Amino acid sequence: KSHNQFYYGYAIFAILSTILLITYSNVDITLWFNTKHTELWNIIFIFFTNLGDGILFGTLIFMLGFWKIKYLINGLIFYIAPNIITHIIKIIYNHPRPLGYFGPDVLNQIEGVELYKNFSFPSGHTTSGFAIFMFLLFISKNRNYDFIYLFSAIMVGISRVYLLQHFYIDIYVASMISVFISTFVFYYLENNNKLYNAKWYNYSFYNKFFNKNVSRETI
Repeated sequence: KSHNQFYYGYAIFAILSTILLITYSNVDITLWFNTKHTELWNIIFIFFTNLGDGILFGTLIFMLGFWKIKYLINGLIFYIAPNIITHIIKIIYNHPRPLGYFGPDVLNQIEGVELYKNFSFPSGHTTSGFAIFMFLLFISKNRNYDFIYLFSAIMVGISRVYLLQHFYIDIYVASMISVFISTFVFYYLENNNKLYNAKWYNYSFYNKFFNKNVSRETI
């Protein structure tokens, strides 16, 4: 399968992000986003940030796991692997988040959004967001969705800056961690012939209970 649209698009995002971080400081970028708050943008970015919290993804992979158990296993690996790296780095560096850096009196906060002060670098939500949408990217047969998955993953990251949960460098590094680890996980799983051909890995509860026309060997 070719996912060139996603990777070319991500390369553009990474290059533009690099230029942005060279040109402006994390402080300047955060303060710029902080001046752009509107009710509409609040709704949009809260929606996207919720996509990266794992609850919807957990529900999705359990539903897909009912169709075929490998989707549940692969989804869990996609989600957990990059997040382990991210959380180890968080603990090592423990950088302050925008609220901890600026203090509560400097920033224009959004009502109802609980802000944290520590463990800013890198962004866990961004790591999860990219992992989630890359999982969907790799199981999708329609290449026309590549841009939608990339856009959604980037919006999860941008939402963390807009909502004052992270600095831009946090989402930039988190996206790279997730893209590299998720790509490695996908190609490892796809080229593991022993796992790929295992009956338990390809087992389908849906076929077992609902599709009576499928033979027992294909379940």
